[in-house]
Amino acid sequence: MVIFLEGDDSFLANELIAAIKEKYLAKNKESLEIRVFDGDEPPPNWADLLGVPLFAAKRLFILKRAGRFPARSQEELAAYLADIPDDVVVVIWDESPLPAKSLLERTLAKAKKYSVKPLQGATLKKWLLTRARRYGLTLTEERLRELISRFGNNLWAADTELQTLSFSGEPTSNWAIQESAEGFLLFPAVRTGNWALAGEYLRQAELTGAPLELVIGSLSAAIRRHLSDKRLKLALTELLSDLDFALKTGLLESAEVYTILIARLPKPDKTRVQWEKVYYETC
Repeated sequence: MVIFLEGDDSFLANELIAAIKEKYLAKNKESLEIRVFDGDEPPPNWADLLGVPLFAAKRLFILKRAGRFPARSQEELAAYLADIPDDVVVVIWDESPLPAKSLLERTLAKAKKYSVKPLQGATLKKWLLTRARRYGLTLTEERLRELISRFGNNLWAADTELQTLSFSGEPTSNWAIQESAEGFLLFPAVRTGNWALAGEYLRQAELTGAPLELVIGSLSAAIRRHLSDKRLKLALTELLSDLDFALKTGLLESAEVYTILIARLPKPDKTRVQWEKVYYETC
C-alpha cells in the first residue's frame, strides 16, 4: 500500500504520520519494522522497499520531504513502488511539489491520497474549533476571529496557543492587538542561543512537575519564532514531534522524554559569555 501526503503544511503532515504510526503500533505490538527516510538526507537504496517483514505483520516506510530527493532518485523510487509487497506500507510526504508529469507523480496519482496543504477559510475555522474542543475549550466567534487574525493558518503556533490557554486559562497575548508576551524563559533562551539556560529551564520544569505537554509546546513555539538556522529548526521540531508522539502513545515516560530532550539540545558555545544566564540569576 502507498499513502501519499500532498502539501507543505508540516503540522498536518506530521500529525497524519503520527496517526499512521500509532495505528501501525496497535497492530504490531510484538515486533516493529519502521524505517524513516528524509529528502534532506542522502537517498537510500530503494530496493529495501521490496523486502518482506521478518517478525512484524507489516513493514512501514515513511518518506518525508520526498520532493527534495534528486530527480534520478525519485524516478528510481517510482519504479520500486510498482512492485512493493502487500505487507509493506509506504507513506510519502512530498512537502515540495514533484516535477510535473514525472514518473513519481504519475505513480502517486494511483495512491491513497491525503491533502496536507495549508488550511484556509471555513476549513481552517473548523480545524481550530475541533482543536479547541480537544483541549476542553469553547471558542466564541470573536475569539476565533482574533486567533485567525494573529496566527493565520500557522497551525503550530495556533495549537501552542490553545494548549497554553487550556492550561493557564489565559492566552499568551492580547490576540486582538497582536502584542506578544514572552511568558516562558524558553523564549529569550532560544532567541539568544543560550541552550545551557534552556536546559536548566527544562530540568527545573521536570523537578517542579510542570505539564510536559505545555513545556514541549512552549519550546516548539520558541524555536519556530526565534531560531533562524533552518536545519537546526527542522531537526529540533522533528525531535519534539517524535517525543510528543512517544509520550502520548506510552512509548516513553516523562522522565525519559526530559532526559532525551536535554541531551539533544545544541551544545552551548563556551567561547561566548552567557550574559542572559547572569541576568536571569540576578532577577
